[in-house]
Amino acid sequence: MPGDESRVAIVNSHTEVFRKFPEVSGTIYFDYNDYRTLVGDKGAGAMRQRVHGVVDLCGRRNPSFEALRLQAGPIEAAVLRRLGKDRFELEIRTRLQLPGYTLRNYSLRWLAYGYDDLPMDGGKTKISDLRPGSLQTLEIKLSIADAKRIVVDVLRPTGFSAITVNYLNEAAYS
Repeated sequence: MPGDESRVAIVNSHTEVFRKFPEVSGTIYFDYNDYRTLVGDKGAGAMRQRVHGVVDLCGRRNPSFEALRLQAGPIEAAVLRRLGKDRFELEIRTRLQLPGYTLRNYSLRWLAYGYDDLPMDGGKTKISDLRPGSLQTLEIKLSIADAKRIVVDVLRPTGFSAITVNYLNEAAYS
């Protein structure tokens, strides 16, 4: 049975193949979670299971969960750049297709960590509507200089993160 590393490669490669065909408007990944079965390849008795999922029987995320989350999301790329001691910019590029739709009511949330890796600053701002295949750059201004790390999330209207970007100030950890 291929492991989770193999599952990541499958999720990524299959989705990229489907994107080559504009007539494909959606896909389904089999299967989201591991499941119990008589012909399982792990466990014993009533807990015998098939291990195919991006989450296990108890809903704990495997590393492949992140690959599926990113491939199934409308954001193709998000790049965080440092502009100064307290300024950053996030560049967001949306997918043209699969899934390609206008992002409405999305927001940007950031949290900056400082001394002892404690959260020292954060914020949230709305993102203007983004059409499929478009690019937007947003500036983030912190109230602290030289944060040790920053975690930025692009949030869906539901509050769930569509993509997470991390910045690590390696000089602050030396």
